[in-house]
Amino acid sequence: MRSPVGRDLIVDGDPEAGTAWDALETEVLLALVPLALKPGARSFLEVGLGSGITLGTAARFPLERIDCVEIARSVISAGRFFEPENNGVTCSGDPRVRIIHADGRAYLALHQGAYDVVVANTLHPWSVGATGLYSREYFARVRGALSRGGIAAQWVLIARIGADQTAAIARTFFSIFENGGVFWGAENLLLIGSDGPVTTPQGMPITKAGGKGLGEILRELGLEEEFGEIAFRRIASASAAREALGGGRLLTDDVPWLEMEGARRRSIRPGEGTLALLNRIAVAGARDDERAATIALWIESRFARASGLEEKADRLERKAEEAGLQLARRFRLRRLAGRAAEALRVERPAEGIKKLHALLAEAPDQRDAGYALAMALQAGGDSAAARETLEGVMRDHRGFAPGWNALGILRREAGDGTGAREAFDRALEADSYFPEALANAGLVAAEAGDYPTALRMLARLRAITPLGPTPELRALETAVKKG
Repeated sequence: MRSPVGRDLIVDGDPEAGTAWDALETEVLLALVPLALKPGARSFLEVGLGSGITLGTAARFPLERIDCVEIARSVISAGRFFEPENNGVTCSGDPRVRIIHADGRAYLALHQGAYDVVVANTLHPWSVGATGLYSREYFARVRGALSRGGIAAQWVLIARIGADQTAAIARTFFSIFENGGVFWGAENLLLIGSDGPVTTPQGMPITKAGGKGLGEILRELGLEEEFGEIAFRRIASASAAREALGGGRLLTDDVPWLEMEGARRRSIRPGEGTLALLNRIAVAGARDDERAATIALWIESRFARASGLEEKADRLERKAEEAGLQLARRFRLRRLAGRAAEALRVERPAEGIKKLHALLAEAPDQRDAGYALAMALQAGGDSAAARETLEGVMRDHRGFAPGWNALGILRREAGDGTGAREAFDRALEADSYFPEALANAGLVAAEAGDYPTALRMLARLRAITPLGPTPELRALETAVKKG
């Protein structure tokens, strides 16, 4: 399903993966963190395919064996719709990559000691059957599938579950893995486990098999190419986490407590209780490791903001940023961009544009702020300024499909048909499944009398709109019929 800001994979009514903002960063980090922690890894297993972005990220490393086990054939089939982001890993023909249609738990039990890295990209905690993928029995199977000194990585969503659930998952994980730690992901946690010591993250050689290189992806996400940011993201060691979590519930196969609580307590954002728990873990982590003091400042700022203490939150966030945590800077800039967007949403365009200019003055590389400014200028009737702004954005962010599509529209309005066609082609190079760009490329082709191209764009657009005609599809159908 295409959303205004990306593409989502919907399974049984729930978004299980996506390409926008935190979803994309989560998928990248799920491969990146354990591989940075295990220099020299030769084999990698992902339990649950999702959008394929985690698998595609792993495929950029010089691994010898890259496997994924996925129980849903529909999810495997959907992988091709995420080719722009997963580097076409589901149909690339890379001989190292295997996608296996099977039950994850059964597969783990049958492949003891087979992998240097095992990552879990599985069910949301509130989904039916979720406990079986967060239980002691499950984590024991993950450990069993690891080679000696191997690394396990478990994604934990905190935005829609309570503190008790978060604590139960982490407590259960670290009851099986004596070594490892808790890392901050992207509005979620990554639990890292091993049977041996886990060393400081190290840089590794990467490959560029096609599309974006990993370095380019990391820059877009605000992560340093040599993984320096990852070392900052460790909140606590396994031992410090166990100390902070204390005694309490452990998840087991025979009691489906996790999904029952999840269904009852789902909320949109991390609650104050969950942030208080993370703050407690971070405090223990900072006592255990001086490097964790920086992320502890930032987590304390999140807790303060959730408690309504904005001034304290701002002060702590700035300290974390000054200490070198780019995550804190990105979060602050995102919040400023949100305030600008809110002003535009409630029809205060002058205020919104002023805020965007201020944001870009501090951080001229902010792609989304530049794009938002161009769209605000266009909405205000200043198409020339919008076009100039967007031309500047696209010089620095050449893989940004929505930007190319918007620039094509502005060029077309200005009578630059050749430039418009080039921009729409660039949009489709960046994202071959972008429906608006497919429709616009078809429309400019039809206007130029190139009906074979228009028909080809129409066929591609129909193939990715299984839920029925969209306005873009109808517009292109009309243009083709007129020809």
